[in-house]
Amino acid sequence: MTQIKNEIFVREAKNSDREYVFKFCEKTWEWGDYIPDVWDQWLQEPNGRLFVATRNGIPVGIGNVIFSKPGEAWLIGIRTDPEYRRRGIATALINNRIEYSKKHKANVVRTGTLSDNFAIQAVYR
Repeated sequence: MTQIKNEIFVREAKNSDREYVFKFCEKTWEWGDYIPDVWDQWLQEPNGRLFVATRNGIPVGIGNVIFSKPGEAWLIGIRTDPEYRRRGIATALINNRIEYSKKHKANVVRTGTLSDNFAIQAVYR
């Protein structure tokens, strides 16, 4: 478990995090979010790991890393509870997944996002 400022910790996700995560993902877009559709798959993914950022033990952010082929990691599905945005949670999740990727021999880390998602583009920079 990695601690970041303001009592925020990053750890591997557990199935019991589901309801908290689904709640803060409800309004990611007008139609909702795809996280509920991939949650079980991501938790069981043998070639990746799903992480949560927590405050007082409650999930306030998530991020997944998938190893698509040897030496290559994809950072996907980053979300932060709207009440906790602009507090370094997304940055902590990104850094955590990059470090995890390095430990698993990835020498390339990729991500993708919509061209108009300026907030996450700024965080990734």
